[in-house]
Amino acid sequence: MRAATLLILAATWAVWTPSISAQTEVDAQAFIARAETAAARFPDPRAAIMAGYRAVGPEVPAMGQHWVRPGLLYGGRINPAEPAVLEFATIAGRPTLVGVAYAILLAPGEKPPEEPVSSQLWHAHAGDVDEESLAESHAGTGAEDGDRVAVLHVWVPQPNPAGTFTAENWTLPFLRAGLTPPVGAPDASGRALALGTGALNYFIAQFRTHVAPDSALDAQATGLFTATADSVTRWRARRGSDRVLNSAEVAWLAGLWHSLEGRLPLPHHASSH
Repeated sequence: MRAATLLILAATWAVWTPSISAQTEVDAQAFIARAETAAARFPDPRAAIMAGYRAVGPEVPAMGQHWVRPGLLYGGRINPAEPAVLEFATIAGRPTLVGVAYAILLAPGEKPPEEPVSSQLWHAHAGDVDEESLAESHAGTGAEDGDRVAVLHVWVPQPNPAGTFTAENWTLPFLRAGLTPPVGAPDASGRALALGTGALNYFIAQFRTHVAPDSALDAQATGLFTATADSVTRWRARRGSDRVLNSAEVAWLAGLWHSLEGRLPLPHHASSH
């Protein structure tokens, strides 16, 4: 069984946000409060290591690097005081806890649990770490015919404007860049900024799950990604040290990403929103 590595690390092209009942919202808020208390125990990787967590995979743009405690994955139950996964992002040059996640094994055909929050708020993974790192979708319930892991993200202590349980948090690229996350900024702005602040190879690798490496399409896409990353790098060098972006800058970043996405040589690639 590959359960110890059946997790996690996707930067997706789309965000899925479920609707939930009023009672579920009450339950969710209580769960979030307990998760926030748990997160406070792990201000840095040193505390995580002491508690038995280990880093798994690279740091990805909208999630950070996942630190996993396998024993909690195998336990078969969810305890908000003990998240199975910690998420660290490099902010101001040091790994900083930005979120936690809970995970349990699913048997073939089994659905995510209805507790401690609705199953709609969970998503499921099938595949090893390398495969999940480049998965196109980080939402829904996943394939049904093999061992899977159900994952529930909880964005504490770093808020996620898209929703506390939404898998991706596109404020992270702004924080890594030393910028204040703009209120109401579209995900596309964060994606473009991530591309120009260290995630170039990640996005290229994600694209290569759709085309043959070293093919003409691969070369064309790599050139587009690289040119866009260079544009962001030059813009950052020109704008100085102001931490607050104006609306024109936010719109420019979003437009840069949408322009790139529209030119990628993949007939049926998924779009981001």
